[in-house]
Amino acid sequence: MRRNYWIVALAIGMLILAVSCAQPPAPTAAPTQAPAPTQAPAATKAPEPTTAALSPVEAAMAAVKDLKGAEREAKLLEGAKKEGAFQLYTTINTTDAQPLIDAFNKKYPGVNAKFYRASSGDMFTKVVNEFRGGQFLWDALDISPEYVYALSQEGMFLPWDSPVRNELPEALRDPKGIWTSMYLNDNVITWNTKLVKPEDAPKKYEDLLDPKWKGKLSLDTEDYPWAYYILQTMGKDKGTDFLTKLAAQKPQMIKGRTNQTNLLISGEVSVAAALYDYMEIQQQQKGAPIEFAYVEPVRLENEPIMLSKNAKHPYAALLFMDWFVSKEGQTTMVQITNRIPVRTDVATKSERQAAVLKGKYFLTPPEELGKNLKDMQQMFDKIFGLTR
Repeated sequence: MRRNYWIVALAIGMLILAVSCAQPPAPTAAPTQAPAPTQAPAATKAPEPTTAALSPVEAAMAAVKDLKGAEREAKLLEGAKKEGAFQLYTTINTTDAQPLIDAFNKKYPGVNAKFYRASSGDMFTKVVNEFRGGQFLWDALDISPEYVYALSQEGMFLPWDSPVRNELPEALRDPKGIWTSMYLNDNVITWNTKLVKPEDAPKKYEDLLDPKWKGKLSLDTEDYPWAYYILQTMGKDKGTDFLTKLAAQKPQMIKGRTNQTNLLISGEVSVAAALYDYMEIQQQQKGAPIEFAYVEPVRLENEPIMLSKNAKHPYAALLFMDWFVSKEGQTTMVQITNRIPVRTDVATKSERQAAVLKGKYFLTPPEELGKNLKDMQQMFDKIFGLTR
């Protein structure tokens, strides 16, 4: 019995010793600071952007970014034919816009360009409402310069970069690429030669204040940029006084210069204060009884075109914009419309227009007009008694 006791005790002791030997050693203390690496790891290079990450308009621009001349034109035409359509929103009067679109379609069959026309004020309201409502119906837009700033604040444009665009004078293209001038307009005083004798014709704006013109004048209901020009050239006090006295002449406030020209030709008004010369040149060529005079510094207005960031037909839009400001496009525009070209290598159709460009003129950037638009409208409406 005693011998069995010692055998059991010896077995228990050996078991305890085996368990204690199997336990892992106590962990050593961690170092307070990791050793510095012998070489910095190589920087991870960000992946190059792919066309899949771009919008359709951005992808189209990227596809022709490094192309020029015939190669760029061919690439744009290839894409435009696949799109099969192009929509221009324009303020160009229909009688001029249609032959311009026809000329483009003739040069590029298969693109199927179309246009929608409205006055600048109506166009502004339309494009803002469409954009805010998620309707993206146009590919390129032209509108009077005073509206460009407000529209750009909506975020509806993308910068347009093109070798052809870069051939234009810097004053006629936005350095940020948002707007680019398509053509120039200039204001003239115009009169009906059957109703106004040559010696009585107004040759400067102050002549419009003569009592004999009371009730026989016309002015556009959206002529705030012209009024702004008056303030800038005459000075605020003298300009405001002139506009107030002009309002006292009870001019017929008519929406649209085409409408004014028609009323002038028919004799319903004798004098129009601020029409565009290209329209009056067109009518003179048709034998209309009208004449006009420039007032220095002549107010020039650049008509800008912009690219929609949501264009459904971006290749066609880029093709049209390239064509319109090219030498061929500007020559076509001058022949059809009599407007002043934006290229120095394209001549005006009229010698009188050429003389304007060599003389004193006043050209206000779209940003300046846009930032002052609300004040201009309020002042103009108050002076001429308009409600909107």
